[in-house]
Amino acid sequence: MSIDDFIDLVNNRITYKPGWKIMAVERGMEGDVCVYTKLSAPNANDPDQTTDVRMGNVLSVFELARMSEKEALRIIERFLHNMETHELREFFKVDGICVTDPHPELKHQDRLRESLDNVSQGYRDHANA
Repeated sequence: MSIDDFIDLVNNRITYKPGWKIMAVERGMEGDVCVYTKLSAPNANDPDQTTDVRMGNVLSVFELARMSEKEALRIIERFLHNMETHELREFFKVDGICVTDPHPELKHQDRLRESLDNVSQGYRDHANA
């Protein structure tokens, strides 16, 4: 599938839920394509407020070249499934607490930051000894 065919498929032929916008844009010199979804959704912590939700995925020109339309549709369906799963995790709560963390990547970033801080502290301790 060509980049132009993929962008046309996403931008002009696929439809999804009202309020959800699915877009594909070519980016970079290598011809990668970014597929992203944007929607305005209730804020999980304050339903009277709305928040813009965006999620994206990058496909390389090499992936697209080997892809049929059917395979492209499966990838986009999986992408939408991941977005829906994220929204489910934002709102599925028991006693006001999310059953599953909707942002596990943030915990990973916090653990990584803590590990780097510990390593830095070890170097400082060693240098001052």
